[in-house]
This record gives sequence, C-alpha cells and structure tokens, in this order.
Amino acid sequence: MITIEQKVDQFRRMVLGHAQNALEEKVAVLDQSDLVAVENMKRDLEKLGTRHIEEHVKLAMIERKRLLAKAQLNKIHSLLKVKHEFVESVIEEMGSKARIETTQSTYKANLFSSIQAYTDPLLDGDRIRIYLMPESMLWSQELKSQLSRFKSVEVIEATDDIIGGFILESLEKGERYDLSFRSRIIYSEAVQGGRIFEILNEGVENHE
Repeated sequence: MITIEQKVDQFRRMVLGHAQNALEEKVAVLDQSDLVAVENMKRDLEKLGTRHIEEHVKLAMIERKRLLAKAQLNKIHSLLKVKHEFVESVIEEMGSKARIETTQSTYKANLFSSIQAYTDPLLDGDRIRIYLMPESMLWSQELKSQLSRFKSVEVIEATDDIIGGFILESLEKGERYDLSFRSRIIYSEAVQGGRIFEILNEGVENHE
C-alpha cells in the first residue's frame, strides 16, 4: 500500500517535472529568440558593412578616375612640350641655313620676283601691305616703285623673326599670304612629314 509520504513525494516530483518542462520550454523559446535577434543583427551588420564597402569603392573609383585624368593631362602636356621643342629645333637648324640664302647676291632678285608673282592677281586699285625682315627694308622704296600700280603700298618691318621672304596682305580683300621662310620651314616636309611628328601627334590625339 502506498503511504501518504510516497503520494506526497510523487506529487512533488510531478509538480517539479511540470515546472522543469515549462522552464525548459521558456529557455528554448528564449534561446530561439536570441538566435533570431543575433541573426537579424548579423544581417544588419552585413548590410551596413556592404554599404560601407560600396561607398569606399565608389570613392576609390572617383579618385582613380581623377588620378588617371591627371596623369593623362600631364602626359599630353609632356608630349606637347616635346613636340614644340622638336619643331623649334628644326626651325632653328633649317633657319640657320635659310639665313645664309638671304645673304646671297641672288636673294634680292628672287624676293622681288616672288612678290611680283603673288601681287599680279590683285587688282590695281588694291591697297597692299608687305612685311620684310629688317635687312630687306633697304629695298622698300625700290619695291614700292615696282608696285606703283596699286592704290597704296606699305612696306613694314616684321615684328617677328620671319627669317626671310615676306608676308603679303591685301587690305581690300582682307587676305594674308605668309611666304616667310619661317612659315615655309614650319609647314615643310621636314617638320610636317617627319615620323617623329606623326608619333607625337598620335600620342596627343590618343589622349585627348
């Protein structure tokens, strides 16, 4: 026969068992809730980290483009500088040879002949202006006499170093013809047709 003490002990164990099960269920729910909270926090942190990384990537890309643009601009400037130095060196070298021609006895005749050829198409009533290098100004009055058919003839000393030759302006037409030695050198095959000039041009054009 079950004694009263045994029944009390069974009841106590039953109550404690129910309480333990309830406690375990609460703990399980609590653990699951914490796990969800942790996962949610983890996802939020990942999103925040992703956005943070993306922002830094965007900033890095902007900075990269800026540095590339700066580098390209510096390269263009360097190429243009080399191009200018190359042209000037050619002008100086060929200019030295051209200056020798201006000291020859045939230079005056060739100059007058060239001026005559370029003024022939102009009308008699035209007003013209001719620029010469300083050394050629000695022939200004003689040149005016040769071109007396024009309404007016101005012979002016060129302010720039034209090396030789002349620059002709038609004041009536508003046209200008640069037949100076300097201009001829700049647009000569030695400068414009040179392989170095082509390479420099390609370098500048590819980075514009």
